Amino acid sequence: MDKPCLHSYIKTRLLLGLIATQTHNELTTAYEQDVVSCRTHRRIRSKQELKAWVTPEESPLTEVRQKLFEEKTMFVMFFMTNGPLLIHQVPAGTPINAIYYRDECLKSIVKKLDKKRASSTANHVKLHHDNAPLHMNNILVNYFQEEKIKIMAHPSYSPHLAPPDF
Repeated sequence: MDKPCLHSYIKTRLLLGLIATQTHNELTTAYEQDVVSCRTHRRIRSKQELKAWVTPEESPLTEVRQKLFEEKTMFVMFFMTNGPLLIHQVPAGTPINAIYYRDECLKSIVKKLDKKRASSTANHVKLHHDNAPLHMNNILVNYFQEEKIKIMAHPSYSPHLAPPDF
């Protein structure tokens, strides 16, 4: 399992209310001991601690410093009642628009649902997401109608839309 997927799994388990040691134990049992460490914080040294006396012949010690901002990774996640269905990592610098959301996320969800519930028809699929302008674009509304996906009503940009809430 790659590092971004591990991070999203850990965050999801935390949102579900599981303690960190329990999640760590699950990961080590599933993926062996060296896949994830149980480090809880990173210590950044102060300038005072970095000072050191050197002789005129010696060159000063080189200290590798952390970037001002760590690189962030965006994920698009889809859940079913029994757990995550799709975790899609968005490549760095890629803008998410209606076409990207339809082609990269929704089409793969429909394929996974067809495999998972082949006997069930598409009329039983209900999608619960916020009604942000991106999600309610004409391109997506037409795609939902083609695939017979029902959209559950939800206020735009609601902070209460979180996977553990339903």
